[in-house]
Amino acid sequence: MEELGRISLVKGASEGRGNGYAIPRILVVEDDKNFRSALAEQLEALGVSVATAGDGEEALSLARSGPPDLIFLDCLLPRKDGFTVASTLKKEPETADIPIIFMSAVYRDPQFMLENKKKYGAFDFYKKSQVSDELRDILKRVFKRDFSTESREESGQFVSGRFAEMLYELYERRFTGTLEVSRDEVKKSITMEEGLPVQATSNVREEYLGNLLVRFERITEEDNLRATQQAASGGGFYGRHLVEMGLLTYTSLYEGLRLQFRERISEICAWDKGTYLLTPRKSGLGAADHPLKRGGSVAVHPVELITYGIRSHATVEEMTAVFEPNSRKYIVRTDQFLRFVDFLDLKPGEWAVMRAIDGKKSISDMLRTTPQAPDIVLRLLLALYRLKMINFTDEPDPVKDARIERQYTMKALQTTDEKVQEEVLKDYLTMLNLHYYDFLGLPQNAAAADIEAAYKKAATKYNPQIYTGILSRDICEHVDELRERAEQGYRVLSDPEKRKKYDGELQRASIQEVDNSGVRAEVHFQTGERFLAAKRFAEALSEFKKAYELDTNQPEYLAFIAWAHYNNPGGDKGQKTLEARMMIEKALYMDSGMFQAHYFLGVILRVAGETRTASEHFERCLQFNPGHVEARQELRILQSRNEKEAADKGVGLLKKLLGR
Repeated sequence: MEELGRISLVKGASEGRGNGYAIPRILVVEDDKNFRSALAEQLEALGVSVATAGDGEEALSLARSGPPDLIFLDCLLPRKDGFTVASTLKKEPETADIPIIFMSAVYRDPQFMLENKKKYGAFDFYKKSQVSDELRDILKRVFKRDFSTESREESGQFVSGRFAEMLYELYERRFTGTLEVSRDEVKKSITMEEGLPVQATSNVREEYLGNLLVRFERITEEDNLRATQQAASGGGFYGRHLVEMGLLTYTSLYEGLRLQFRERISEICAWDKGTYLLTPRKSGLGAADHPLKRGGSVAVHPVELITYGIRSHATVEEMTAVFEPNSRKYIVRTDQFLRFVDFLDLKPGEWAVMRAIDGKKSISDMLRTTPQAPDIVLRLLLALYRLKMINFTDEPDPVKDARIERQYTMKALQTTDEKVQEEVLKDYLTMLNLHYYDFLGLPQNAAAADIEAAYKKAATKYNPQIYTGILSRDICEHVDELRERAEQGYRVLSDPEKRKKYDGELQRASIQEVDNSGVRAEVHFQTGERFLAAKRFAEALSEFKKAYELDTNQPEYLAFIAWAHYNNPGGDKGQKTLEARMMIEKALYMDSGMFQAHYFLGVILRVAGETRTASEHFERCLQFNPGHVEARQELRILQSRNEKEAADKGVGLLKKLLGR
């Protein structure tokens, strides 16, 4: 029986560690953030998936929740040293065979290193200064294959139930390139940008857009045939013909394309076998160009794809293989439990299952005590397991933090708490660049116990997991930055030598403030966007102006100032129209590819009666963002109006010629 938590993506995993793994997973445990980040970057450049931990307790938790294929382990760590971590892992069956590479900048005696390597069953023991230079050789010895920084193809076979985990691994790896899968005559290709699927093609006729829409009863078979014939004779996009025939709106077309994208990928979860080919690409789209961030793409987050695929296609055999040997074990939350909640698209009954995962119930208990049908419960649990959000243990692990529970009892789980969000943004803007004493609320003569207490308070307050489902993901990232600032302060102030040096720098006023004007500008811009969505135009205008004052190199800020100014009630409408046009035109001069600015200007021109120029800007908007629904609707309205005017003129001329 395959060990729980281990991922065997392909057959033949026993031939050499890692030979059966498309993407080796490595855990780096190191309390020095700079060294930890540098080592993680080097490993990722060699094509592996990396998780990191900053102390011994966190390392144990991560290793237990999803055993990695290799651990780089620092010897001197907070909250359990490396030797204790290694000893604990070697005693537990699920983690006993994980190769461990000890690292140390302190222990340099060869005899000491050899003795402890044997004592704790480590694969090897390295000085920290050696690890980076010999990294490729270490991986080659552990995984029995070469690793290169050059882009290379990876291929192999995957077995029942493992495609979901492959998709998850590629997301964690932030893979950019194509994933091609095939089974018999079926061939599919998924384009990915930094782990996000952005395009999917398939040779399965049932997955053509029209056939899918018929299957899901969005259109009839006759509608599909007529639209297909029109597309064949007149050319152009099939979906556009559906809209022009009045069978779909652009909004429902977008939903249909999203459904097609989701079906093409998630259906692979049903395959009992298949082959895959990974072809990396060195450079992907920039962050601003990600389809998931452009607002009009049909791309779907991999977590949603995995959950949907397992809900729709998981087989009884797959569920039996996972749950039967663990039916009496306890279902416990991992550290990842709250990470993907936003993307699970949970149904009302499934929230009850989520609340019931309290670390004190087995699968049998869960099926007995939850009112949902067993099939619903098991499919959700399987999805959570594949996403590393739960695990199975012999001993119960009750949830101790009640604050986690409030995320499943608040009605606003899928919205944001505006009051909390404003408080977090205020902290972010005012506190991030305070020196460590002020940030933690401490006097400069604070005792060690006070420093520790202040750090725990700040770390608790700025724990991103507490806010998952309450704040938007971008604001949660700001919370994480505040948590990191608290951690940095604690590390400096709790170390006598570092604190002494830091105090001296404060006295000499030599600590240079970080220029975070760009960050603060972005925060003001995000706040303005929320006000704009709520039609609070005056407040949105104020925030956009603050953003532009901090960073005048961002034409996007200028365009949104113009739009909020134009929509803000009061004032001379003609003057506001002129000012808004001038600002947006200036913004487009700075960056002609801003689709949102083209849309704003198109609306302003349409209201002013300049329909021809307005149409040009709506078309430009769609050129840069084909999925922009509002621009398509505006363009369609203008085209219909022009056709009607042309028809009316024709009728008038005919009447005149006939003398009527």
